[in-house]
Amino acid sequence: LLFFWVLWKLRKFKAISTEQEGFPALMPPQSETPQLPSSPNQGFVSIADSNAKLLAGHENHENQLNDAVLIADNERLIQEIIKQMIGRDDWKQELVQEMSRDKQSMDMLTQLIASLGMSTSRKLFSGTIPQNTYLDLEKLAEEASSSPEEENEMLKDIQKFFLTKQLTDPEQNKSNPFSFMDQLSTSQIGFLVKDEPAKIKAFIFGRLESDEAAELLRDLSKDERTKVALELGKLHELPLELVEKIGYNLAEKARHVPDDGTVGVDGIKFIADVLGDLDNTTRQELINGLRTSDIKLSENIESHCFIFESIPVVPKDILLEVVRKLQPDDVITAISGTTSKIKEAAIMCFPEKSRPALVSSLKTKSPDSDEVRAARKLFVQSMRDMSDAGRLNLQEVNTKFTQESSQTESAEQ
Repeated sequence: LLFFWVLWKLRKFKAISTEQEGFPALMPPQSETPQLPSSPNQGFVSIADSNAKLLAGHENHENQLNDAVLIADNERLIQEIIKQMIGRDDWKQELVQEMSRDKQSMDMLTQLIASLGMSTSRKLFSGTIPQNTYLDLEKLAEEASSSPEEENEMLKDIQKFFLTKQLTDPEQNKSNPFSFMDQLSTSQIGFLVKDEPAKIKAFIFGRLESDEAAELLRDLSKDERTKVALELGKLHELPLELVEKIGYNLAEKARHVPDDGTVGVDGIKFIADVLGDLDNTTRQELINGLRTSDIKLSENIESHCFIFESIPVVPKDILLEVVRKLQPDDVITAISGTTSKIKEAAIMCFPEKSRPALVSSLKTKSPDSDEVRAARKLFVQSMRDMSDAGRLNLQEVNTKFTQESSQTESAEQ
């Protein structure tokens, strides 16, 4: 019995040892302790997996930023390339020849057409690539797709081509689509663009000297003037691909602009000048007739009419500013042969110390009629400028002058 009991114990011990096999030494089995899940898809994510996901997300964000930078750079390069191609048919021809050497070069030309856009490419290459060939290239361009990196590399290669051309062929002038403007006067240019939108007006005004642009701006309505000024401030935003189109369209239109003698006459200012030269009776009869026939036209004319003899009734601060802006010699010439009232009003605008010398000059000066007329025109224009600036109401000045003149004539009779 003892022998069999020992055998039974040995078998039981052997079975327990077999169950515990695989556990480290001194580590009892923890059959009742919950174990961490062994499957990677269950429970906690390992630190290594978490870091890998973070790195992948960071790399993806960096790639998006790099793509945005490349896309912006590509847009800049496209605008510069268009600018270089405008007016340089010889350069475009050489570029096409260079890009027609082999399949790789043709692929680059196809990629360029895709980058520039179909509409822009047609305008740029219309006289350079045969129509059937271009249409085939355009079909390939529509199917082409390239990464921002590939597009950037292609655009930089083409930009290098044009930069090289600038260095090796600087003496050849670009054809200027706006050269027609050199043959037009300021008045003709104003006539040319009078019906154009503010954006086109601004583009043309921006190619003029500042004084010429100011002259044309003055002739616009207040609202239109503001719109053009705003567009002038945004000229840099005008797509370069439109520049050539604007130039050639206006060049064609300029062929039908009347000569300067026709468009240079401002009817409003002309009749305002005529009114200023008329005697009081005739002037008032004409103004009354205009008011009866067309009140708006009459108001427009009267707001531009300055009667030189009305100097004494002009507000003193306005007269002072106008007189001091003119050359003293022009003032003396303008008031020569006028009434003492006009002379006194003008002389009193000068500093007290200089008045005796001016009075002496007035006594000795004897200008001819053309000189007097030219000097008085300076006065008239200065008063109109004050009116345009909203600082002087010429209608009120003229009305006050007419009333005082009528009272004087009645008193004399």
